[in-house]
Amino acid sequence: MIKRILLADNQKVVLLGLSELIRRELPKCKIDTAVTFFEVKRFAAENDYDLIITEVKMPGVETYEFFEKFESVAEKVPSIVFTTTPKEALTRMLIKTHIKGYVNKTAELSVIQELIRKINEGEALPPILKIKSGTVENPFHKLTRKEMQVAMSLINGYSNSEICEQLNLKPTTISTFKGRLLDKLRVRQVVDLVHLATAWGMIED
Repeated sequence: MIKRILLADNQKVVLLGLSELIRRELPKCKIDTAVTFFEVKRFAAENDYDLIITEVKMPGVETYEFFEKFESVAEKVPSIVFTTTPKEALTRMLIKTHIKGYVNKTAELSVIQELIRKINEGEALPPILKIKSGTVENPFHKLTRKEMQVAMSLINGYSNSEICEQLNLKPTTISTFKGRLLDKLRVRQVVDLVHLATAWGMIED
């Protein structure tokens, strides 16, 4: 049974919304909140939690560092990642940790409520929330040769106009390739593309 939860997010409005949701589900549960990674580590060391729900983009830690630095906490406390960062950008890092699951912030409230209920009752997490272990195919393998060229240019910080010159293509063509590759990789913007490439060891941290 969940008696105490730590919620961690750099946006207080998210903490407020999650807190209200949890109080409706678990009225007797004590809730602590953290807005920096330092607070997460400190609170986890000082208190006994039954569940931690945390964002990966927190002040005090880079996204690609989060999992390594949070692992000592996840080993001891059931933990769920609650973030806007696409699952595809985090999968390779998630499966190497003791983190129990992933929920995107765009999910319906019913998904989060079901997660809390199942954990509280000691049930297994439903498939939509469970991080699958085992071999995961590199998502970049889905790209065509030209899409890969555009992707790597974007990852290396080149603008659309610079990529046009590099590949001798029209701006509209570059925009088309960019849209396709972001779609295939299921990321929304270049910063997520960079995180995904870093996770798969295609560029250095």
